[in-house]
Amino acid sequence: MDPEGPPYVLPGAYQLSVEEGKSAAGRGDPTTIDSLGLKGGDRLGCWFDFGEDWWHQINVEAINEKVPRGKYPWVTKRVG
Repeated sequence: MDPEGPPYVLPGAYQLSVEEGKSAAGRGDPTTIDSLGLKGGDRLGCWFDFGEDWWHQINVEAINEKVPRGKYPWVTKRVG
């Protein structure tokens, strides 16, 4: 949600950005969260706009090499 942050977009939008000379950081379809190089305290936004216009903010609380047992993902807060 940072206007200066690198956007990852759907394949069609990525192609348009390349053609317009305003290339997005990457295509979202093959991108993994692990490849973003995030660390504890970082945030990222996800915009789901197939008519719903939903925004999700994901807060990275910690990066663990060993995954603790439990159900994932954890929802820590809901608004709306």
